[in-house]
Amino acid sequence: MSGIFVIILLGSIVVGIVGLINPARIKLPSRKRVLMVCGITFIVGFFGVAATAPPAPPKPATVAATNQNQLTTSIPAAAPENKPDVQQAVAEVPPQPKPSFDIPSLFGKNITQIRAALGGKPKDAATPSKSELQAANYEWDETYQNGDISLDVTYDYKTLAVKNFFITSTDAVADKSVLGIAGNFNIAGADYRVKFVPEINDASKFTGAFIISPQALQATISQRQKFDTNLGNNSMAAQTATTFITLYKSVGFDGAVNLQAPDDAEKDYAAGGDESDYRGKVTAATLAADVTNISWAYATDTTKKDFVTSLVKSLKQNYPNSSVQVNISNGIRTVATGRWSDWDGTSVELQ
Repeated sequence: MSGIFVIILLGSIVVGIVGLINPARIKLPSRKRVLMVCGITFIVGFFGVAATAPPAPPKPATVAATNQNQLTTSIPAAAPENKPDVQQAVAEVPPQPKPSFDIPSLFGKNITQIRAALGGKPKDAATPSKSELQAANYEWDETYQNGDISLDVTYDYKTLAVKNFFITSTDAVADKSVLGIAGNFNIAGADYRVKFVPEINDASKFTGAFIISPQALQATISQRQKFDTNLGNNSMAAQTATTFITLYKSVGFDGAVNLQAPDDAEKDYAAGGDESDYRGKVTAATLAADVTNISWAYATDTTKKDFVTSLVKSLKQNYPNSSVQVNISNGIRTVATGRWSDWDGTSVELQ
């Protein structure tokens, strides 16, 4: 609409100029009449343009102020930050329990050095007799107490080298980490071994944990690598055969023991694993033994059967989950065999 009024406005000016020069050109009688007609037309065009023209855009400063007002209105003011009371938070953190013993710091020390580190030999430590030491294979222990936590240190009475540590609490614990914190050791082990001992009546709780130091562990591994292969297929088998040879030396006993267990049990034992664990995992124990022909020939059948029976029972006692086989030879032929049956116990056949 404003475009029409602009044309009228401009047209009135052009026509007015032409009419003032020559009124006849625009078909008006006089210049006076030209001024009147063109003047009225100019006035109409001018007011028409003014009335229909679009509003002018606001100035930049006004736009910025308007936008700022709208932004302030639409976005609520941020709530004041609710900072926690640092002093209150610190006060609510429960104190961490402190270790009763620092077992890793005792690694590599002999029993004399451990006594010095723990404040001296326990006052109630007993002095073993010779017979007690022989019965214990010259292994002895001392117990150190700190509140509800006690630490048993087992050592070789001859060399004073420490075999292992056993930490225990007055009450059985369900969380292994309680014992780990008490002894300041990693419950998963690192370069040392940890074995937790479950409570007899509740396997979900633990009465204590054995810890074998890296030094003792390496000594065990080295010792198990050195055995007489003529006596057994591993160090435990050779040790069992040696025990029989010593016990029945009078009848010229000589023999070898073969033990079979799952591969993982064999590897764990070779890597210094617990002996009792390995014994429980042995699935077969076989003894092949020789006795002198004279001693066998002069023995009664009852004596022979008792002899073989004692060998079978001894193997079964040492390896309770194994099938047991004993073969006796007089150096010429097999003269007796013995087996263990879970149905009727020991069975012996003389040949």
